[in-house]
Amino acid sequence: MSPLDFLTAPSRPSEVLTPEALPEDDLLVAEVIRDFMDREVLPRSDALETGETAVLLELFAAAAEVGLTGIGVPERYGGPGASVTGTMLAAAELGRQESFATAIGAHLGIGSLALVLFGSDELKARYLPQLASGERIGAYALTEPGAGSDALNVRTRAVPRPDGGWALSGEKQFITNAGIAGLYTVFAQVEGQGFTAMLLPGEAPGVVPGLPESKMGMRGSLTASLSLQEAQVPPGHVLGEPGKGHRVAFNILNLGRTKLGFGSLGAAREALTEASRYAAERHQFGRPIGELGLVRAKLAGMATRVMLLESACVRVSGALDAALPEGLEGTPPAELARVLKAHAVCCAMLKVFGSEALSWVVDEAVQVHGGYGFIEDYPICRMYRDIRVNRIFEGTNEVNRLVIASGVLKGGLSGAFDLEALLALGAGEAPGAAPGLEACCADLRWALGRIAALAMARFGPALQDEQLVLAGLADLAVELFTLDTLGVRLATREGLGLATELDRAVVTLAVEQARSRVMATLPYLSARLAPEETAALFAPFAAGAADTTEARDAVATAVLERGGTWW
Repeated sequence: MSPLDFLTAPSRPSEVLTPEALPEDDLLVAEVIRDFMDREVLPRSDALETGETAVLLELFAAAAEVGLTGIGVPERYGGPGASVTGTMLAAAELGRQESFATAIGAHLGIGSLALVLFGSDELKARYLPQLASGERIGAYALTEPGAGSDALNVRTRAVPRPDGGWALSGEKQFITNAGIAGLYTVFAQVEGQGFTAMLLPGEAPGVVPGLPESKMGMRGSLTASLSLQEAQVPPGHVLGEPGKGHRVAFNILNLGRTKLGFGSLGAAREALTEASRYAAERHQFGRPIGELGLVRAKLAGMATRVMLLESACVRVSGALDAALPEGLEGTPPAELARVLKAHAVCCAMLKVFGSEALSWVVDEAVQVHGGYGFIEDYPICRMYRDIRVNRIFEGTNEVNRLVIASGVLKGGLSGAFDLEALLALGAGEAPGAAPGLEACCADLRWALGRIAALAMARFGPALQDEQLVLAGLADLAVELFTLDTLGVRLATREGLGLATELDRAVVTLAVEQARSRVMATLPYLSARLAPEETAALFAPFAAGAADTTEARDAVATAVLERGGTWW
């Protein structure tokens, strides 16, 4: 079974993990971190946002006391251990405060995972207990002034030393935790071998952090440049193999994209809670603004995006857990690389949808607050600034759209999934216009198959340079992925006797949101590929629309009564 089989046929509930079936151990991890965030972090948000390093370090120390700094580190190295889903649920809870989430997320994720997955037994025994205890803070040094999205084009050089170590020379940029990190994962070019990952202790000679950057948001996290002036890497500190640093970087990126999706989920939940609370308390025209139709439409739309995102997040982490029965650390590197490559498209889709759903939800939450949403005294103002970078982190959304589209097309050509079946769907007649989720998914599969066939036929190998066409294909794939996942979740809830009219109301809203976004995507694709087929491409999405009035009202009422999500 391929993770991309949803492109050609509806997924089955038995194949997809939903939030209703989360393991108790994973839920316990989330509960512990939720309590920590409520008790330690959120009350100190104002102090953290001053940018004082002392506040951040105090929160790191508090996190270490409850074992938070070791999540994802195997038990034999001092961590609590956790499944992929457990670590991702932790990221969702941390996402409620973006500055702290970014700082400790860099430590837990990109700052530690490369060692967990690719380090030698000696390196793991030496550093993982220190990372788990918070004695050392982790950081990840890949980006350079001339190597951002083009990550493999780093110019930092590693020169071998007589003792078997390396001397690193170069400049790294936008490094989270630079200056407080005790261990950096650094990427450099090794003459004759190429792009290589190494571990660099923070106290090593030649490691010179720059001054903290003044950022638009996430002011409580520390971001700085890192100057490497013949920085001394000890012997035996290469991660993986020399010249194979791309395996480290890309595998960490795939996991990082998944984690960013979960972090976006946590932030979106928090924004919805803030908006619903404000709408219930704020009075205008003699009544709470939550009774006003336009505000209610916003709350209902926000809740719909949150449920879609939650469903997609758990699907991706559950698929990774199912494919890695021995866990991240227990899976041989070659098998781990194979599994993560197979799921790379889904990780990228989660990153794109999660970060953009969050941006939309927070923007709507600011609008619900009106003028007060522009005042720093209200948390939603900070959130608006903080979450903008999520569409840049872990590969820009533009790059991730290319990853999605090329993964679908090249993956199909390499046999990773049945591309011919998708193209065959597009070769048939357009589905008859009908309302509902199942019909909309069928429309999306037809449109994807049709547009993929037209694009391949018109551009051939040059399709790789048609970035706007590829982005359009990616957008359609993302819409299908999220709707297919929601359909599976609803079926699961019905099987468990949990489904209510509210579930069906959310489905109605989700389908109409998807139709609206697809209608915004198709004009360019139609004009670029097949102007004569404009009506055929648009027809399924333009017809079959449903009246969402009752659905919006039902969802908005539930959100206001329960202070956010209700499921």
